[in-house]
Amino acid sequence: MKTHKLLLDDTFKENFLVLAIYSDEEDYRMAYLLNVFLKIHLKKSSSIIDLRKETEYCVFEYEDKTLYQNWFLINNHCFTQKKGIYKNDLFAKNTTLFQQKSFYIKKFKKAHYLLKVEVDNPTVCITELLKKIRNIPQIYEVESLDLELLNNNELLMF
Repeated sequence: MKTHKLLLDDTFKENFLVLAIYSDEEDYRMAYLLNVFLKIHLKKSSSIIDLRKETEYCVFEYEDKTLYQNWFLINNHCFTQKKGIYKNDLFAKNTTLFQQKSFYIKKFKKAHYLLKVEVDNPTVCITELLKKIRNIPQIYEVESLDLELLNNNELLMF
């Protein structure tokens, strides 16, 4: 009798690509521009909330049921207001509000937005996608991110 072995490969191959977008546009405006140029329909969805930092990152998503693709636009920057007191201030009794900048993924601080696209074969569509996004005049630069640089891939699982 023949014996069959089932080998489980623990290496999980991601079926998505992540693009870093550099632009000063507001998040709703960036979603609109991507919708127009890429012919997708990004809509605002539930935000990502980090309770430790008290931050909220806006997320726009689109599910393409015909091509079996999921698109996510994530704002990588977030401003929070903190109360504090200057130690060497003349008016030390008064509390002041500080605006603190937080990042969803700190390794990519310069990226304003992250565009995650879940596809079957990410290498096939990346060159054409980069070409289309570079045609948007409000975007300074767009680049594909190397997911090997991320310590925590769970940040991109939602």
